[in-house]
Amino acid sequence: MIRFQHICILTTLLLCSCGRTPSEERFEKTTGISIPKNVEVLKDDYHDMIQDYAIEYSIRLTSDQLTEVTTSILSSKFFNPAIVGDEIIRDEYFPRESANSVWYRTNTGFCFTNRNDRTGVAVQLNTATHEMEFSEWHD
Repeated sequence: MIRFQHICILTTLLLCSCGRTPSEERFEKTTGISIPKNVEVLKDDYHDMIQDYAIEYSIRLTSDQLTEVTTSILSSKFFNPAIVGDEIIRDEYFPRESANSVWYRTNTGFCFTNRNDRTGVAVQLNTATHEMEFSEWHD
């Protein structure tokens, strides 16, 4: 009986840990920006709600890492220099290469938004605090 319980517990742990793509990988794939090595991870949460989910991933960057990320954003195919500030994102702001993703400047740094049917992604990079927050959700 104890052996059966151990097998059940082990199986459950394996099934729960194998299905999730790491937050860093999800960030890089969605935004087109690589996260520098050795960043300080402030939060890496995954909330499962049956078929829906939410991911919250926050990091703190050093000055050199911030410069690297900022340079990557400015050279990204998703960056749109026409958006400045916290404007409402309209369809014409999205680059033709990707009809649903855009990086843009804000008063505190940069933001990224991706809209894709029922899945959404938002990123905020605060250049004063050197903190970046990534949120992904499926509704």
